[in-house]
Parts: sequence; C-alpha cells; structure tokens
Amino acid sequence: MDLVVEAVDLPGKLAGCDLVITGEGRLDGQTVFGKAPAGVAKVARRLGLPVIAICGSLGPGAGKAVEAGIAASFSALEEPMSGAELARRAPGMLERCAEQVGRLLVLGGADGGRK
Repeated sequence: MDLVVEAVDLPGKLAGCDLVITGEGRLDGQTVFGKAPAGVAKVARRLGLPVIAICGSLGPGAGKAVEAGIAASFSALEEPMSGAELARRAPGMLERCAEQVGRLLVLGGADGGRK
C-alpha cells in the first residue's frame, strides 16, 4: 500500500480536502491488515482528515475499521441477493448509498440541511 500511496501522490491529492471518502467491496476485520481503505485512512490521519467508507457490504469485524482511522462505514447492499442480481443492481445501490451519505453530510452543514 505504501508503494501505491507514493505512486499516486495520495498526500498531495488530499491536500485541501475536508473529508476523505474511500471504499471497497467488503469492509471487514481484515481491512485493518493492509487493504486499501486502511492505507487511505493512514495517510488521511497524518493529514488530520476524517475518513468514511462506502462499501458493497460490511462483514464480520467491520467495526475494527475504526482502529484503522475510518470514522464511519456504510453498506450499499440493500437486501440479500444472488451474485448475478448483485452484479446487475450494484451500480444503483452504490449510487443510492452515496446519495444518503451526502444527505447526512448536508445535515451537519451550517444550514442544518434546510436547502
């Protein structure tokens, strides 16, 4: 992960940001052991930036992501489904999840979400 962080100049790309949003297919207890969201969170922590994750699903031990610096995580999976159905519906579910996260962020804004 350190090589990727350096290759893409992640610290430089995060300069000037207020929030980092990362994600992966399944956030679980293994995330803290070097998966990309943990690497992103490590860089963000050095820069004093909060991190949230939007994921396909949350698996066992997903709460451990807090240890890696991921303040909150959200699952896009809306209901149990077959792999074929998941492949077909994933883009829409991710879009709806991201919209809900955006709405939540607006609630924390100065206008209290009354736009």
